[in-house]
Amino acid sequence: MKEKVFFICVNYNNSEYTNNYIDSVLNLKDLPKNTEIIIVDNKSENEDIERIKNHISNKPNVKLIENNKNLGYFGGLNEGLKKIKNEVKRYVILGNNDIKFNNDFYQKLMEVELNDKLMVICPDVLTSDGVHQNPHLIKKISKLKKLKNEIYYKNYYMTKTLIFINKFIKKLLNKEIANHKNFFINKKMKIRMGIGACYVLTPNFFKYFDLLNNEVFMWGEEAVFANQIESVMGEVMYIPDLKVFHEESVTVKNLNSKKRFYMVKDSYKKYKKYL
Repeated sequence: MKEKVFFICVNYNNSEYTNNYIDSVLNLKDLPKNTEIIIVDNKSENEDIERIKNHISNKPNVKLIENNKNLGYFGGLNEGLKKIKNEVKRYVILGNNDIKFNNDFYQKLMEVELNDKLMVICPDVLTSDGVHQNPHLIKKISKLKKLKNEIYYKNYYMTKTLIFINKFIKKLLNKEIANHKNFFINKKMKIRMGIGACYVLTPNFFKYFDLLNNEVFMWGEEAVFANQIESVMGEVMYIPDLKVFHEESVTVKNLNSKKRFYMVKDSYKKYKKYL
């Protein structure tokens, strides 16, 4: 059986982004003809699903999975992974549907040298407002940071106040923060955690796992995933030559801020032990 490259993303009432995602993959340089794109829909409105079906009607290498309920981000990705369980996988690229790949993404990925421990590759993920989201976390967070997180999730109004203060401080220290970040964004390195918008799973991942650890419905997946890799002494590598552009959080941007706070708080209770 010939090895293949797979791209898997999740859609939830964002067909415009999903269709753009599909086109972004199909336009990659040197992409093999047997590459497969899997779109997992998390129970979107019928009109949204139809827009995807119309877009892929003449694209035989794009498959659509329709879930009968919203399984969350990793839950949705796992449905895609189940579909390819028995395939010989060279790479599996997991991600949000609101990302676009730089045209040379596949070429650069083929240049990566794998070792026996490398399970996950994290690209340079750039948001529309110029923020580099990787390397997301280089090592485990400090006790002080954990204490700040506990305070942060105590109360909705306290959180709103802390966000305002944090934005003000960042604005004052913008140059210093940018210089510190720039030191890391151009450096290939092993990291603790990559941003969840895009992961590349190597064949080493599938020697140990078939699916992602899916303890949280939404938010905190990065910490859970980092622990899953660490549990078998695997490595996560940040490679800045791989470029991805991210239209951040399109699935949740319309959520009421208070509702979103309590959803994140609930997830934090589950994933904080992995930070």
